[in-house]
Amino acid sequence: MSLEERVAYWVDLGLTEYLKTYDLQVNIAHLRRNNLLKEDIILTTEHRPEVNFGSAEQHNQFSEEFLDEVRKLKGQSFTKEDIIEVLKSKDIAFSKTSRGGGATVIAPGQIIFYPVVDYEKVVGKVLGVGDYKNLIDRILYNVISKFNVPNLAIAQGLIQTSQGVRERRDVWTNIEGHDFKIGSKGIHNAGNIAYHGFVIYADIAGTKLFDYIKPCGYSHDEVSVISIEEITGKQVDKELIKELTKAEIKEKFRYSKITELSKEELFEMLDKPVSAKVTV
Repeated sequence: MSLEERVAYWVDLGLTEYLKTYDLQVNIAHLRRNNLLKEDIILTTEHRPEVNFGSAEQHNQFSEEFLDEVRKLKGQSFTKEDIIEVLKSKDIAFSKTSRGGGATVIAPGQIIFYPVVDYEKVVGKVLGVGDYKNLIDRILYNVISKFNVPNLAIAQGLIQTSQGVRERRDVWTNIEGHDFKIGSKGIHNAGNIAYHGFVIYADIAGTKLFDYIKPCGYSHDEVSVISIEEITGKQVDKELIKELTKAEIKEKFRYSKITELSKEELFEMLDKPVSAKVTV
């Protein structure tokens, strides 16, 4: 497809539940794989509070501080169900999905983007998922850099952790000698279609829940998460973040046009091919 023909749709879902949005992505990805939906779709949202475990089982861990709290409430021999019950008492949901990576938290104040795209056309390369992830890092870096965040860097290479040497990825900032993650991604691909996406930590409210987990299996000494608001001391214009990200996606994904759709228009579009057979 030529550049002139490559268009995408942009849908702002507002405040959503994570699993409902996950199911929506899976539905779109299935339609894209079966060529029942021709265009790429980029969803943006904020989620209600939730702890989410990804596909990297060894990196799905709660923090020791939170587990100590569970022990005090449920006793030494607590179960996974006990943990989920304690989270629920705090109005925090729990889920596990195929998203790449390990434990993370989701909350209002995190601006999330879910491109459901043919990533091979995005990067112009078959089996180019690594190139696609690099492109996401560059988008994160370019958008966050507009908010006067100091010492911003796309982290690459290896670091020594309590679990051995691991890769460090995503976008980080260094504050008074300590590294903080400020933009993150988790990509899953099914064939040539990529979904899940990336997040910018905008508000302080969006990072508080990280106390409950080890982010992607790291201790808090090894990985801390910070928001733009915490660094700058100013409330962030979320709509500006979305507009800057849309512009970056349009350029980096090589679209000639991104058209905005309402939620209702998206659901109507997805309902049209339901009579056709969809394979997983």
